[in-house]
Parts: sequence; C-alpha cells; structure tokens
Amino acid sequence: MSKPKTITVLGSTGSVGTSTLDLAARAVAHGSAEVQVIALTAGANVALLAEQALEWRPKIAVIADERLLGELRQRLKGSGVACAAGEAAVIEAAGLGCDWVMSAIMGSAGLAPTLAAVKTGAVIGLANKESLVCAGPALLEAAKAAYFGARDSQPTIPQPAAPKFSMPQPPAPVKAPSTNTLLMAILGLLMFLVGGFIVFLLMRR
Repeated sequence: MSKPKTITVLGSTGSVGTSTLDLAARAVAHGSAEVQVIALTAGANVALLAEQALEWRPKIAVIADERLLGELRQRLKGSGVACAAGEAAVIEAAGLGCDWVMSAIMGSAGLAPTLAAVKTGAVIGLANKESLVCAGPALLEAAKAAYFGARDSQPTIPQPAAPKFSMPQPPAPVKAPSTNTLLMAILGLLMFLVGGFIVFLLMRR
C-alpha cells in the first residue's frame, strides 16, 4: 500500500479550501489516493473549521481569530485534534511540513503562512495572488533555498560515467528576465502544480 499524501490547507473554510478538501474526499472515496491532513486553518468560520477537523482529523486546527479559540476547543473536545488561535499559530501550522500545501488565505494575511510553507520544501498550491505581487522574489528565493539549498549546485556524475561527458562551452550572455516576467513564470508554474495535483488525486489508481 502506498504511503498517504500529507496535505495542509491554509484557509480551509473558503471556496478554494472547501473545494480542495472536496476533491481530496472524492479521490479517497474512489480509491485513487490516500490523504492525511496535517493542518487546517481558517479565519473566523469556527463552525465549518470544526466540522472539517472532525472529518479529516488533522494534527491541528487553527482559527486566526483568537476570540474563537474557546469555541473551537469546545467543538473539538475529545477528538484528539489540537487547537490553536492567532496569526502566529497559523504560520506555525503552515510550517509543520507535509507533501503539499494549498495556500488559500486571501489578501496579505496569506503571505507569511505561504512563506513558511515554502521554506519546508512542500509543493505549494497558490491561490493567493497577493503573495506573488507583494513578495514574489522573496518567495522565489525561499523556494530555491528549500528545494536546492542543500544540494550541490552542479550535478554529480558517477565516476564510471564521467568519460561519456565533455565540458560544455559557457553560454552566451543573455538579458536577465524582468521581475514581472519572473512573477508570471512562477504563477504559471504554481497553477500547473495545482492542476497536476488535482488530476493526480482524481486519476491515480
């Protein structure tokens, strides 16, 4: 049996978040994927967050509005799901580490949690354009550090295979792409990853 895919949904009670969980539920029901939810976060819809947490049993459910922590705890009493509240708790939940994170917190509030998720090396489904507009280069650098920072910048060739390769000539200088071009490329890549993940959940057998 394959290892379950671990996911976190930031902004799970919004339209994108609920759609993400709905697709995951369909994939599980059809036997095309196994999914384990690590964390769910929401802004103020404590009733729906608690309902989702009872269904998916994540490690933690976080409500951004600290005034609703007591209600969240009451709704999840005896479930074994940890509860937390506040913006710092949302960021901490985003950084727990998993295979895939849907970042669906609207507005600038989604920037810090998205950055925390990127730093874990998880695949990010980005439904928050403000993160790219406000801090696209920072997200790109964080992604580079998370995905490639621990690796050698040059590929390692096994010794027996080394004679088959020759040193390539240095490429001709090219004009660096503009920031807008980079941001559009990142957005396109992220949209591709989101679509790929959805297809993966629905079609994998």
